[in-house]
Amino acid sequence: VLAGTEGPVGEVTPRVAQGDARGVLAWPGPEGFLQVAAQWQGKPVVGANVSLGNAPRAEFGGVPAFYLAKGDVLTIAAPAPDYVLPVDRVMANVAATCVDTVCPAKDSLDWSGVVVEGEAFAKQGGGEAKVSTEHKNTHGGACAFGWGNAGSWLEWSVEVPADGDYLLTVVGASQEKVVLRSVELDGKPVPGMAVIRMMGTGGWGRENPDEWQPFRAVDAGGQPVRIKLTKGPHVLRMTNLLGQHFNVDAILLNPVQ
Repeated sequence: VLAGTEGPVGEVTPRVAQGDARGVLAWPGPEGFLQVAAQWQGKPVVGANVSLGNAPRAEFGGVPAFYLAKGDVLTIAAPAPDYVLPVDRVMANVAATCVDTVCPAKDSLDWSGVVVEGEAFAKQGGGEAKVSTEHKNTHGGACAFGWGNAGSWLEWSVEVPADGDYLLTVVGASQEKVVLRSVELDGKPVPGMAVIRMMGTGGWGRENPDEWQPFRAVDAGGQPVRIKLTKGPHVLRMTNLLGQHFNVDAILLNPVQ
């Protein structure tokens, strides 16, 4: 039985041959980063291996987690002397699920709220993103670019004018097919959008204005995710989890009316 945080999500029927047990499972979801371990009667199995093929991984709280999408195959293998099954459960603890984003019309964006320019990042680590004034059609005349190292992060200082619920919109450009970024506020994952999935825009925003697109996280029902903020200074951090490049023009925080 493969167990997640909400109970069993699938079954594995292993085969035992030549002293080894082996079974496979197509991951039924959700898409996200998972920390997996084989168990027998609630204890880790020595010598057991849960293989996720070439699944990329990132760290959450210093613990590695593998990125799995629906249909990805897990292979469970362990020694089985005397043909005794050594594994009765594989725990798949969800470190972070991926939240979809939508692209609202650019002419509908409200620039009267909190506007954080992408190039105005206060700190960075794990890599070296740069500031470009050569990319055209940016809001403030510049953008953050070259943000391509897996594990690299950028931090922005945000001054919130009043307590309330806010919508976060990231305006960016990327030639990648898909881009994943974790989102933290004041050192903690943002509820409902710990990892956001943004689709590629077809280019890096150097010449074509259509390559700059806004992304807004939505819940399972397609409604924008609200972030509860208090008045005053905050620190917003986004981390490049898998090494995909993404240029940032601006980040908007608009109060929910």
